Amino acid sequence: DYDGGSLVNGLRSAAAGDPARTCETTYLLGDWFLIKNTPDEAATAFRAAADTCPQLTMPRVAATVELKRLEAPTPARSTGSAGR
Repeated sequence: DYDGGSLVNGLRSAAAGDPARTCETTYLLGDWFLIKNTPDEAATAFRAAADTCPQLTMPRVAATVELKRLEAPTPARSTGSAGR
């Protein structure tokens, strides 16, 4: 299975020097890490996007929402007998 290490490094290199591209790339890497089921790496990318993207931009707002979702405790599953 392809781990994407060269993809991540390539995207970061391509976006370097352009703050808008860096912002969006960092957020999209967070999404990619979620797809790859690596939430710790996703949280790191989302944190970086939330810290570096300009306020009120879609990547910053979305990264903040994803961070809250990742950091929220997982609710206990119902056994199916609730409300009966």
